[in-house]
Amino acid sequence: MENIDELVELDRLNMAPVIEQFGGKFDPELRRRNLLLEMEKGAVLFSIQRSGKTIAYFQYMPEPNDSWNIMSIQIHPAYQEGLVLRDLLSEARQRLQFDAPSTIRSSVHFTNQASLRLHRKLGFMKIEKEAGRILFVIDGKTLCERLARFKKRRNDS
Repeated sequence: MENIDELVELDRLNMAPVIEQFGGKFDPELRRRNLLLEMEKGAVLFSIQRSGKTIAYFQYMPEPNDSWNIMSIQIHPAYQEGLVLRDLLSEARQRLQFDAPSTIRSSVHFTNQASLRLHRKLGFMKIEKEAGRILFVIDGKTLCERLARFKKRRNDS
């Protein structure tokens, strides 16, 4: 089981400024409740630890129509310039190969420039805007091919 407090802290570090730029306020208790509810409903979450602490995680919801909905990708600010993203995306690729979803959807806050850049770099297509977010979609096989360049380091745990 993941350390919920560490996940919420990663969300706070990364999302509080984004949400505040949009005029909102990050509520850690609400995020904790939502995260637990999402996991209860079947959300899949995998994380990366360093020195016993969660420094990154990827969360998605498998859906009945053979698709994934990416719910969150968070990396601790101290590791955003390092190789953690590569390791996270390498793990995502392994799961894509196993689950083989036909479609992957994701949504990004308008103000989250780092996430917008990542989605564009990976080839996600913008499909619409709604409620302060941009909705993206990509074919599962295409994303799997694009993630092939991210190889996880073998000596990390």
